[in-house]
Amino acid sequence: IPLTKLCRDVCRYCTFAHAPRDLPSPYLSVDEAIEIAAAGARAGCHEALFTLGDRPESRYRVAREALQELGFESTIEYLAHVAGRVHEATG
Repeated sequence: IPLTKLCRDVCRYCTFAHAPRDLPSPYLSVDEAIEIAAAGARAGCHEALFTLGDRPESRYRVAREALQELGFESTIEYLAHVAGRVHEATG
C-alpha cells in the first residue's frame, strides 16, 4: 500500500520515489488505503505492506501541509493511524 511516494532522499537507483509534481496527492487517504487492503483480502492476502519514502515532510512543503490538514505532524504518525484503520476494516 503506497502511503506516499514522496521521500526526502534522492537515491539514483530508486524507482519508487517521485517529486510532488508527478503525483495526484502527497498521501493516500484512509479510504484509499482501506480499499487497496480490502482488495488484497478478497484475493486471499492476510498481510498488508505499507510503502513510503523517508520523512518527506522534512523536504516538501506540500507533504507538511497535507499532514497538517489531516491532523498529523509526521508521516510516521499518519502511517500508524492508517495502519490501525486498515486493520480495523479488514482484520
